[in-house]
Amino acid sequence: MARRLAIRHGCHVVVTGGELGLWWSDGDRVRRVPAVPVEVWDVCGAGDTVLATLGVGAAENEAIEGSCRLAVNTASQQVATTGVTAFC
Repeated sequence: MARRLAIRHGCHVVVTGGELGLWWSDGDRVRRVPAVPVEVWDVCGAGDTVLATLGVGAAENEAIEGSCRLAVNTASQQVATTGVTAFC
């Protein structure tokens, strides 16, 4: 589905899979970034953390693969804490 959407809309598509990590496609192929294994305390804010990290990466013209890896890492830090935490 990510590949089809990327082809249809001519952009990168990122699909999150929770503890499985995420998948992204540029239309040519689909790549997976596995989740970082951590002890999960609270999943609150994990999706927002992924979106915010990807948004900052896009604003800074970072490569999508690096942004996805960073998003998975920051989301793993988020779920390893209780409540929503800012990571700067």
